[in-house]
Amino acid sequence: MKTKIFTLFLAAFMLLAMNLQAKTVTVGTTGTYASINLTIAGENALGSLTEPLIIELQQGYNGPDAISSVNGASVTNTVTIRPEATATNMNVSGGGLIVWSMSNCQYINIDGRPGGIGASVLTLTADTLTTDRPAALNITNSSNCTISYVTLKAATINNTGAWVNGTTIAPTVGVVNIASGVTNLTIDNCNITGLNSIRTPTIGIISIGSSSAVNSGLVISNNNFYDIYSRDLSKCATVASTGVGVLLSDFTTTSTVSGNSFY
Repeated sequence: MKTKIFTLFLAAFMLLAMNLQAKTVTVGTTGTYASINLTIAGENALGSLTEPLIIELQQGYNGPDAISSVNGASVTNTVTIRPEATATNMNVSGGGLIVWSMSNCQYINIDGRPGGIGASVLTLTADTLTTDRPAALNITNSSNCTISYVTLKAATINNTGAWVNGTTIAPTVGVVNIASGVTNLTIDNCNITGLNSIRTPTIGIISIGSSSAVNSGLVISNNNFYDIYSRDLSKCATVASTGVGVLLSDFTTTSTVSGNSFY
């Protein structure tokens, strides 16, 4: 018991020490910046990071948004995106587009817990405005990033393809799309599901690299995949069959899928 208490104390101390040394900016209607995209542009204009950066989302923050590289991000000067400590039930909408697009990111950690502790409060919802049903999260050309404690919701248009910003993606699109050039990505302790019980995704997480930009070192662990079907039941309600929770497709190597629940 004493060892457990000491371990918890040490973890809390280390988290506090990191926060004291990190720079924190807020994003929202009354925040330092109005969006994550503007935050990164503003911080890059100041030069390279000399300390970890914490980007905290205010309760009123909403999407869609773009996440790109931060100058000077490294294994010691990481970038953490998370809800503010007082946030509750934060549902970020894509407004008919991809909710969050990550491109050319390094050492960016997305944590859905308020202040980085406790239970998850962050949901990314790729809602449907028309017939388009894009991904909740799209990642390309990125390395050493982590997605944790986030609920991700999306639905595909049918069993043969889906729409992403007006472009048909075949054979399907996942709630999370891992495009080419993604290495050392961890998705852990997340919920991957549909918009509701009848508007569902065909695939939870899909990775498709390319011959020139292979995806590797993916770790998909301790997640919950549920309400995933081979067809969108709102389009073809008479078809009863199951979909794919994780699809590691072309040009995806040396990856680990472990500790997940599929139901």
